[in-house]
Amino acid sequence: MSIPLAVWLFFLLENPKFLSASVISLQEKEVMEKNNWDLWYKNDWNILDIYLDEKLDNLDYVTLSILYDPDNVSFDLQDLDAQIDYKIVSNEQWNLVIQFNSFLDEKFDYKNSLLMLKFTWDNPNILVNQATAYLFTWVNKYLSIWSLNQYKQTHDTL
Repeated sequence: MSIPLAVWLFFLLENPKFLSASVISLQEKEVMEKNNWDLWYKNDWNILDIYLDEKLDNLDYVTLSILYDPDNVSFDLQDLDAQIDYKIVSNEQWNLVIQFNSFLDEKFDYKNSLLMLKFTWDNPNILVNQATAYLFTWVNKYLSIWSLNQYKQTHDTL
């Protein structure tokens, strides 16, 4: 019993990111709020995490477009972990489109990720390139997107 526990503790100590994949850090949240971003993501530790800013309220649904290189990135959509209901709108080569629904029906926690998708890669070519929020006020809002990981990429709204 003590040997498996020791191995497990050693793994956690050597891989601290393993425990931080689904929650945004305070430092990341401060940077996000300072720069007024609507959506941010990280693709560290073979997990794509996507977060929404708390100022996005009155949401009906959100549609995301995720670009990836199918020669270098693979994932299992059956292993997609989301806080709320979603549907895969399209999964054509190079582009995955997901729609998230029921923001008002379910309690959405902005501190946790909207989506966690585990992936494997030879080269981290995975990018959230477009996001649109559809509000109950019949307004479509293109969201500003930012990557929080070491590959630091910016994507502005239209």
